[in-house]
Amino acid sequence: MSYSRLDFPSGHFSMGEIDLFLEKAIGAKKELDQSAGQSKKPVYLNHICAFGIKTSSFICERKKSATMYVWHFGMNGYVIMGREWIEFDAFCNRLKKELKLNENRRLGVFVHDLSQEFQFMRKLFLFKNVLAENKLYPITARESGGIEFRCSCVLSGCDISETGKLLTRHDIKKPEGDLNRLLVRHCKTPLTEQEMAHCEYDVRVVMAYIDELLEDNGNGLPLAKMGFVRRAYKNACMSYQKDLGKLELYKMSYNLTRLSIAGGLARSNVLHENKRLKNVASWAINSSYPACIALEGYPGLYLEDSYYQMGFGKAMAGKDIASNRPLMELLKGKCCLLSISFAYLEKIDGAPVPYLSANRCFLEGRCLAECGIVKKAEKLTIVCTNVDFEMILAGYSFKSILFKELCCFEKEYLPRALVQEMLTSYQNMVCLKDQSESRPEYEKAKANVNLLYKMMATDFLKDAVEYDYHYHYNGWFDKKVEKLKKLQEYRGSKSRFLFYPWGAFVSAYARRNLREAMIGIGDDCVCADTDSVKFLNPEAHEKLFSDLNSSTEKKIIRASRTQDIPISLFKPKTASGDSKPIGFWEFEWVAEQFKTLGAKKSLAIIGGKAQLSVPVGEKANKYVEQQEDPLEFFTDGMQIPSEHSGCTALTYIHQMSCGAVTDYLGETEQWFELSSVHREPEAYTLAIDLFYVDPAKLFDFIQTDAFFGADELVW
Repeated sequence: MSYSRLDFPSGHFSMGEIDLFLEKAIGAKKELDQSAGQSKKPVYLNHICAFGIKTSSFICERKKSATMYVWHFGMNGYVIMGREWIEFDAFCNRLKKELKLNENRRLGVFVHDLSQEFQFMRKLFLFKNVLAENKLYPITARESGGIEFRCSCVLSGCDISETGKLLTRHDIKKPEGDLNRLLVRHCKTPLTEQEMAHCEYDVRVVMAYIDELLEDNGNGLPLAKMGFVRRAYKNACMSYQKDLGKLELYKMSYNLTRLSIAGGLARSNVLHENKRLKNVASWAINSSYPACIALEGYPGLYLEDSYYQMGFGKAMAGKDIASNRPLMELLKGKCCLLSISFAYLEKIDGAPVPYLSANRCFLEGRCLAECGIVKKAEKLTIVCTNVDFEMILAGYSFKSILFKELCCFEKEYLPRALVQEMLTSYQNMVCLKDQSESRPEYEKAKANVNLLYKMMATDFLKDAVEYDYHYHYNGWFDKKVEKLKKLQEYRGSKSRFLFYPWGAFVSAYARRNLREAMIGIGDDCVCADTDSVKFLNPEAHEKLFSDLNSSTEKKIIRASRTQDIPISLFKPKTASGDSKPIGFWEFEWVAEQFKTLGAKKSLAIIGGKAQLSVPVGEKANKYVEQQEDPLEFFTDGMQIPSEHSGCTALTYIHQMSCGAVTDYLGETEQWFELSSVHREPEAYTLAIDLFYVDPAKLFDFIQTDAFFGADELVW
């Protein structure tokens, strides 16, 4: 049977027209399986439903408060609205009766901001099954009567406005202007046609988006966008899944992997901090993490830890590390996860780009850290890969070192099927970019490329988040998982296509690649973050990037030949015919003016427009542009007012609240909520995390050649 696409009649129904709404909405899906729910296995009806609310936040009796003033429910293209929760409760009861819903006969209802809607109605219904990755942010929530609310935002990966732009077969017109959320409204406040149109728009977009997903993918949509990505790779990687069982993960290797996974490298050059700079260039690695996945070597077969004769398990003098040839060959030729402790560690004078971040280390005794970067430490322990260890050796000296734990693997390319599937998506992403008619295909390819690392690095043994209204005043609690049992299931799984330690090395290689560029640029380097670097004197460093790209070109050729993957997938062409090799350094822009206050805190003026690297909205960039001197304004303690920052503060109210509220028209009405969320614009204040230690408390290293053995140090 061909798919029956939804129509979207204009207007909406009121609660007084519920009979007519149900007649038209239920009848819009002719192929409904009337036998659904008769079996013991749960069956979801194929009606496409969406739900959304609009709320007002205000101060009542000196307390933050909020109330819902209108709700909309969409079903198969039709929309019904109400103003109070008691109406929505009555509507749901009627809906469950008409559709004969129960535990085995369920109806999926998509909500684009389920965290808000759930907080408002979590005490209105008895929710028996709630799935969430984090507290307060449910992905699905099923109430006892068979209605299952699902978050559509985690499916699309973007807000409602951007989700509307993904539609290709439905034309849902966005109402003119914006809904002023700061105006206080209550359930009796008259709503204008424009306000009603904004409310209806949200549920229409969600229904249209789900309709197109079902048409493209069939029934059985995943719960989140990651599910589409996982499904694509799993189908492509069936050829090697049976061989993945040879890649074994044990308790120690799991713990070392979990602790060694880290984010991108972010650094700022103190020589250029808080200064007005001109002619600052930005270069970035094209698809940095995916390039590392395609071009580098990763953990393969586990090697038994018989390396204690090389120094593992006992302390060694720092000066003896470089001369320990078996150890260095092991670390260079294999993929290793290490737990290492250093005694009396100090940054080497003149060594570029200090590598150790204080928040990644376990520190004991006295320590000096500037802006979070370790300069000296009495005792320091870190869990890392051998790629990280090489960078530590290049920048620090130390009196002694203790190798506490080691897991070693053979080094090999990732499975061909996995890499080829990612590169095919990369090719599609490059070819379809900036083509509006191919926006959904582009977003799909982009997700397949960029989310692969996230799948690799996801901790599959982390504690679960569960919800039970009777358990806690806010309902949320952590549930410990049986890690050893799950680890055994992971090793024995026939369906897995990834290996957890791979994730630790992807980010390590990316940090190494960025650091190589920073070292090559030298003192001209202003700041860097994850995959991009900002620096002075652009013309003087063009050869550096040419050399780095030549090195990447060699990696591409070697990987293509070894893996038997067409080199065209590594170097696809854009719609205009330009080659875009994966992993190449590319020029981004030159800023007329630039200022950095530390890692991830910079302001660039490009073509007269401000570009902030701090977490604020687009309005904040325009606000900074309007200042008499934007660079002077950009300083420690800079404040951007709430109406310009684009930041929102959420306050979750878990107890019952009620009172009287006066709307923007001057009309007062009683309000009542079992639980709620208060939202308000929040000002942004730039604060620099110095993480400095008082210089008066600095310690001098003991000037002695004495060897610090394992029994002489407290690790």
